[in-house]
Amino acid sequence: MKRNLLLAGLLTTFSLVAKSQVGINTTNPQGVFNIDGLKNNPTTGVPTAVQAADDLVVTSNGNLGLGLTTPGTTLDVKGAITNRETALAVAGNAVNIPANVSLVRLTGAATANVAISAFAAPNPGQRLIVYNNTTGGFGATLNGTTVPNGKALEFIFSNSFWRSTDGGSAGASPVNLYTADGTLTGNRTVTQGANTLAFTGTQTNAFSVDGNTLSVDAANDRVGVGTTTPDTKLTISTADNSFGLNHTNGTVNLKTYIGGGEGYLGTTTSNALDLMTNNTVKMKITPSGNVGVGTSTPGTTLDVNGAITNRETALAVTGNAVTIPANVSLVSLTGAATANVAITAPAAPNPGQRLIVYNGTTGGFGATLDAVTIPNNSAMEFVFTIHSGDLRMGGC
Repeated sequence: MKRNLLLAGLLTTFSLVAKSQVGINTTNPQGVFNIDGLKNNPTTGVPTAVQAADDLVVTSNGNLGLGLTTPGTTLDVKGAITNRETALAVAGNAVNIPANVSLVRLTGAATANVAISAFAAPNPGQRLIVYNNTTGGFGATLNGTTVPNGKALEFIFSNSFWRSTDGGSAGASPVNLYTADGTLTGNRTVTQGANTLAFTGTQTNAFSVDGNTLSVDAANDRVGVGTTTPDTKLTISTADNSFGLNHTNGTVNLKTYIGGGEGYLGTTTSNALDLMTNNTVKMKITPSGNVGVGTSTPGTTLDVNGAITNRETALAVTGNAVTIPANVSLVSLTGAATANVAITAPAAPNPGQRLIVYNGTTGGFGATLDAVTIPNNSAMEFVFTIHSGDLRMGGC
């Protein structure tokens, strides 16, 4: 009996070696090793795709197929592959990923960016997916790449480090807006603090702000808005030929801080300069130099369409004398006089300047300027003119 069993075993082994194929649940193996899970393969011929869906096959070239009988790569799977998730709680804003895992979910509370340390994979090309599910809103960083909170990122072990794949906005290398075009996905704020934000270079560099060109001509220290060729330190060129200065309290201040230099407001071409309120021109300076107030077509050096008011300056006499200061045109004399009042006045800067004096003193005395006496409670106009080679006030 034992001799028969030994003989049967030898014959079976010889048959398997000679045939070089092993089948489990099938007498028709499709490779050197074939497991037919449902025992539904035909006894001859090639199984259909439905019949092969439950098969495991190892071919003579070492390829392993799952769910098919003709694997084309070292591992060829027809169907889903499941990586079992490993949950790791962070501690002290740090976590260590153990070996032989491929999907990690970080849990626990973070109070700062989480530092991830991971094992060195046994083979280059091994993959690792990290999902940052910590609370606190902080990122988690592995080998210099940060996984944002609430997002997942895939890494591949290459050249002794875990390298992130292109995970879109979460995992791609950040775009350097100084060297490449980019798109803002939300509002951004640059907090300068005590630092200076400067644009430097050797030529005109232009970029767009809300569809409008903003250029920096570093060679000439100029900035242009709406133009790439600014011809002043700040040149603004817009389609509607306007720009605005807005202030929260409704006041706009235009000041110059240029030491002993002068400030200029005007045009550099033969165009008029208008001053307006309520979106209506109230004052115009023509290219010829005429100034119009209340008129847009001034015909003289000063053309006023409306009343002109000279503000009165009240001067009290002292010791029956009074001095009229420069740059006034209407004077009212007040106070008590005990004799005729002597008036002195500075020489006007220009012939033709006018001065009106009203003698409102008490006492009933006159007031005399340049030999012309103004009766009490009366007014008289004077014109500064040249007479007999002297500058003097002439009575009118």
